[in-house]
Amino acid sequence: MAGQVSAAEVAVEAPGGADAAPGLLFVHGRLRPGGGEAYQRYLEGTGPLLEKYGATVTADGSGVVSTHAREAWPINTLLTFPDVASAEAFLADREYLAIKTRFRDRAYETLHLTLVAGRAPRVAEVGGTSSEEGGTSSEEGGTSSEVGGTSIGVVGGLYELGVGTEDPLGTLEYLQQYGYRIAERGRLEAADARRLYGVDSGVESLRLAHGEADHGLYRLMVWDDPRDQGLGLAGMKVIGGRWGAAVTSDVYAIVNHAEDAVRRGLPVHFVEPQRQTIYAAGEGRPFLDPVACVREMLLIRPETRQILFQRYGYRLALYGAIEESASLRTSQVTHAGLVLQGGPELTEFYEHALGLLRARDGHVSDDSDRASKNIFELLPGERYATTDFDDPRSVLSDLQKVRSGRLKIVRFLPEGPPLENLLHRSRPGSLGLSLYTYRVGDLEALRPRLEEHGARDLTPVISNEFGEPSLSFVAPDGYFWTLVASSP
Repeated sequence: MAGQVSAAEVAVEAPGGADAAPGLLFVHGRLRPGGGEAYQRYLEGTGPLLEKYGATVTADGSGVVSTHAREAWPINTLLTFPDVASAEAFLADREYLAIKTRFRDRAYETLHLTLVAGRAPRVAEVGGTSSEEGGTSSEEGGTSSEVGGTSIGVVGGLYELGVGTEDPLGTLEYLQQYGYRIAERGRLEAADARRLYGVDSGVESLRLAHGEADHGLYRLMVWDDPRDQGLGLAGMKVIGGRWGAAVTSDVYAIVNHAEDAVRRGLPVHFVEPQRQTIYAAGEGRPFLDPVACVREMLLIRPETRQILFQRYGYRLALYGAIEESASLRTSQVTHAGLVLQGGPELTEFYEHALGLLRARDGHVSDDSDRASKNIFELLPGERYATTDFDDPRSVLSDLQKVRSGRLKIVRFLPEGPPLENLLHRSRPGSLGLSLYTYRVGDLEALRPRLEEHGARDLTPVISNEFGEPSLSFVAPDGYFWTLVASSP
């Protein structure tokens, strides 16, 4: 439940003093159907207040059905305050009460709060020696299955964005301005490329690294015989659409280059930075209080499709690491997107087959959302819903433990006008952005689960261009995916 959206950075002195017993606030609850969006807004709004009162999220998790427990609550969180008085002050804070009325009461179907004055645990003596076994702190939030101690689901965030290119040096030079560099080279001959990617062409690939990031990387794929020109400058509102988002220190520096490129007649489409409120922090006083928002721009080139955003008034510790030495001072890809049209069942594969952590879910755009309207070129009354799937290691109750590497699904509602379907130009062999990859602990163990949940054209496990065990498939929504074995 904690975050650091800095509407106020003022620490409150603990009322009880250094020797006071900590205040432990146990939260158990169940959301209403459709309450996920209000719950997310509640978490975002209370983050600065928890910091203000010195609270930390000590534990968080889903209840486990057991014959030894009377209830298994879906939401269970333990908040630790410096003392009981701090916890009571937090719950009585006027800003908290406003957030409670606006979001918490709308989110929860049932909620139980218990406030406890903490004390040191009673330590049992065994054979005259005190036992204080505490184990290792776990911040896993996801659903990946464990077999023999090895995760068979996704490991980490979205790993790579595959870009087909006929000009690898030009594409490399472009991405170097954002902080990317060559990490590996490899080649796959046509016979193996046919088995892994369904493309009757050899491919030579460059894997690009960014700082110390283990996700949000690029793979440049130079096909001997590309199958088509890919998505090109197609807009965002197409089935098969993809893009990679990244945080930058100066979004208008990138706008300056985009304007110059358009003026010179280069194949570039961009939408100027749009203001967007991602993490609600309440209404502040103009010119007096910090404004928590982003300015995000769309930048489409034949090889790349990017959303670039700059933060104002807040930070997220694990959501993007900017490479300050790069010309355009930008992070690795923090999240990648895809576009669907249909019902919510289209998103289930990513949670149940791949083991991704379903985070923000169910937000529906409206005509007042100017940023979405301009970036997606929405017609009056046209709507889409968004679902975010996070790195399984993310802790959704604490914004400072939410990790980049997100998969964002933009799902246009089925009752709207049919979207153009370009999935055939959004797969390996195409030029431009055409592939996403994840790392997986045990590919062979995962194959039956992929089949069970509707994956088709599932390949055997074979070596990719870099000698890594890999497999590919087409998800039920029609998108092509490749999974790579994670390093031991």
